[in-house]
Amino acid sequence: MKRVLLPHSAIVKSPGLLPMLYTVRELSEAIGVVDRTLRDWLVAGAPHFYDQTGHIWIEGRDFADWILSIRKPKRDRRLNDDEAYCMRCNEVVELVNPTTSVIRGNLLVHKGKCPNCHCTINRGGRLPNQPISTRKREEIKRPRRNDWSIGTIFFLFRNTLPTSSRQKTKIQNQLSVIGSG
Repeated sequence: MKRVLLPHSAIVKSPGLLPMLYTVRELSEAIGVVDRTLRDWLVAGAPHFYDQTGHIWIEGRDFADWILSIRKPKRDRRLNDDEAYCMRCNEVVELVNPTTSVIRGNLLVHKGKCPNCHCTINRGGRLPNQPISTRKREEIKRPRRNDWSIGTIFFLFRNTLPTSSRQKTKIQNQLSVIGSG
């Protein structure tokens, strides 16, 4: 059987087809594809029949079931560290000579080669113990005044611009007091 590429609109709209007979034009409008594409699918094995006058009729529920039977199954698991999706092969492959390196902070890049087409594959990831939402919450949380340290003041000074020269002077004085102590 010839491989059929299904557009997203056909996958999403086909479950809403009614249990009635459609012409090629009606069905193509209902699922958002071109008439010629739908006729190619009929040649590839989509359920249909001809009446006595030679018109093509397609039953809606049978066509929706056919779409579900030929579409790729959903991914039911997360990829391992040595696996990635090859954009050229359109499938999940196990990387050849995988390497992992830290880009910045807790962001990782997994790099390797596809065993089928030998192209380079890059896959992003995160360090497992530090989700991004927790890290951002910790950075945004401001300390109490007696907990201030040089690192905290540098963080605040870098991320909040003082609006007046008096505020800037106040922060610089606090830095000099903490730095000398």
